[in-house]
Amino acid sequence: MYRDYRDQVNFFYIYKRLAHPETNNYLEPATLQERLLHVAEAQRMTGTSIPWLCDSMDDATTKAFGEPYNGEFVLDADGVVVHQRFWSNPITLRGDLEQLVGPVEKPTKVSDLPVRFRPEPRNIASGVVPRIDLPRGLAPVQVRYIAQPKEVLYFKLRAELVARQSASGSSQLYLGFYPDPIHRVHWNNAAGPVEVDIDGERAAGVDSQQLLGPEVEEAADVDPRMFLISVGSTDPAQVLTIRLEAVVCDDAETFCKPITQTYEVQLSRSRNGSTRPDIFLTNLFAKVREFDRNQDQRITADELPEGQVTLYMTHIDYDLDNIIDEQEIQRFMMMYNNGRGIKP
Repeated sequence: MYRDYRDQVNFFYIYKRLAHPETNNYLEPATLQERLLHVAEAQRMTGTSIPWLCDSMDDATTKAFGEPYNGEFVLDADGVVVHQRFWSNPITLRGDLEQLVGPVEKPTKVSDLPVRFRPEPRNIASGVVPRIDLPRGLAPVQVRYIAQPKEVLYFKLRAELVARQSASGSSQLYLGFYPDPIHRVHWNNAAGPVEVDIDGERAAGVDSQQLLGPEVEEAADVDPRMFLISVGSTDPAQVLTIRLEAVVCDDAETFCKPITQTYEVQLSRSRNGSTRPDIFLTNLFAKVREFDRNQDQRITADELPEGQVTLYMTHIDYDLDNIIDEQEIQRFMMMYNNGRGIKP
């Protein structure tokens, strides 16, 4: 944020890497052009008039600010950071701004804002391909896309490895291929199931070097194609070359074409790896209703675990009245759940 003593307080959003890929079905962009599409989509979906700034693909700005998880920074007219928080909170932010420019006569409430979440409906089937049960202990590993110039990466790969090894020294690797909604594309099932090949020379210890996706009755869908395979080693230097063969179509029905997308998966922990929303919810918020000790369907600050009041309130208390009600819980769960995993 930039404060001008002579004029006003200016607000900016900085768009960085996704904290929880798959939230509202969006996936980590592979190029700066895709990240800019995400910024435009975020502006459209929220309807906000606050300007958005797009960080570089290496998140240079985010790193310069200490890589905050959900950061908030106030800069004075000289560009000096005068307040910073690694977890944004609208109530404390208002207090910070009042210290700098004084209180306002009519404070803005969330209900006063024209911002509304507007997901764009899609008429493509989803929830028709059963998701596989994934083991505990999965962590994202490094994925690099091998693409030709101007090639669009319609399907994003999520690769996660169980860090612990079995008694035999093997482990499990999850490969999930997701149609990217930013490109409004889907699988063409009439062309048959997707095929996945794993490079034999580099894939020593992989239990299957050719994978076949499920047969799907629906002509088209946007569900991920999920595979769980055994690998003979968790050596972080090991690299697998993976090729996906499928037929992709756009929702507007302007094209349908066979494609081959190639990825390199290195079995080392991804520094920028983010948590899937099902894990995020399970670890933090799935049991939020259990805090309602008096069963009045209203969770107050004194009912929340010590030291976690800010965490829960900043995520779920949309109207900032320091009470989490059932409507707010359902809204939060639906945002991160996408109709699966944890029931709202």
